Amino acid sequence: MLYFPNCLFCILVIKLRYIEKRCKNITVGFLQELYYNLKMKDMPLCERPYEKLEKYGPEMLSNAELLAVVIRTGNRNETSVAITQRILAMNRADGGMAFLHDLSLEELRTTKGIGRVKAIQIKAVMEISKRVSSAFIMNNKVAVKSPEEVSKLLMEELRYMKKEVFKIILLNTKNYII
Repeated sequence: MLYFPNCLFCILVIKLRYIEKRCKNITVGFLQELYYNLKMKDMPLCERPYEKLEKYGPEMLSNAELLAVVIRTGNRNETSVAITQRILAMNRADGGMAFLHDLSLEELRTTKGIGRVKAIQIKAVMEISKRVSSAFIMNNKVAVKSPEEVSKLLMEELRYMKKEVFKIILLNTKNYII
């Protein structure tokens, strides 16, 4: 069989053949551990987050891959993608990545492979996403005609609050926000 050095399947086959000679019982957990212990440079170019984003665009990346681009590096034992998959597994409700807004720096740091700087990077990106979303709405002059429009204006800012907050919106005579 012909092997290609940067083909993920070929790398797994080579490792499995080596292990087969020494061990008769190969479990699924072992295969998963083998996959997650691959280094980023051992992965095919088309499966690496940076190259995938560059070639196909950010919408083609999974949540774990997008977060892996933010934290940049893994550790000695795991790739950045494996670490971010463990972070995303902390989500008890299936709300995508929104639960990251609620996590504190300390909670992020409990994940093996996430230290002070990586936790700060994740929280900074979540804050940027919130600000971009609310800035787009607030920069457009909007005449407020219904409570639903007020809700749309303030939803991003208030969505992740843990306490009830009271806000006042001042309008001019034509119902534009002052």
